[in-house]
Amino acid sequence: MYFATIDMGVAKLSGGTFSNYSTANAPLPSDNITAVAIDKYGALWFGTGATGIVKYKDGKWNVYSTENSGLSEDRITSISISQDQKIWVGTESGGLTMYDEQLVLGVAGNTGTESGAGMLRQNTPNPFGASTMLHVALPARSQVRLSVLNAQGEEVALVKDGMMEAGEHAVAFDAAGLPSGVYFARVVSGSHIESRPMVVAR
Repeated sequence: MYFATIDMGVAKLSGGTFSNYSTANAPLPSDNITAVAIDKYGALWFGTGATGIVKYKDGKWNVYSTENSGLSEDRITSISISQDQKIWVGTESGGLTMYDEQLVLGVAGNTGTESGAGMLRQNTPNPFGASTMLHVALPARSQVRLSVLNAQGEEVALVKDGMMEAGEHAVAFDAAGLPSGVYFARVVSGSHIESRPMVVAR
């Protein structure tokens, strides 16, 4: 059994004995832990008060924040795992983010680093009704596939598929025909995969 603490990291109760994991003895980004969840594969997910979420599995720690993933905010208030193993993350003022390791986190090459370089920015406006602008920042000229997925991870629109020059790009997305709900803008460029949540509200 695991317990979140305000300023002492994570406490584990096993056999009547507590063990403590903090910034002093583990690669946690913060001792302010706000939420704990365990997925069916045995991975532990920790929410922090100001530095995003942490995944621990088989001795490996991964930290996800607004700087390296599609997380909407770093101040986490809750974590819940659905039956299909999607990670739902509640934030203090950035709404709800759904993490699917195949969909949102991505995998960079063969390094085992589950991260992104912030290529995809948050769409504006969000929430939106008829249309929104998808924002992409490319460090170099790249082949890019920009699409929109529904909450089940199914592609519902292909926005762009082709070469794009380096720099900042704003691409219009027309949501006509899509019902209200949570969707994900997704960019794929080489080994880089990144997604951000967005809301259609009519």
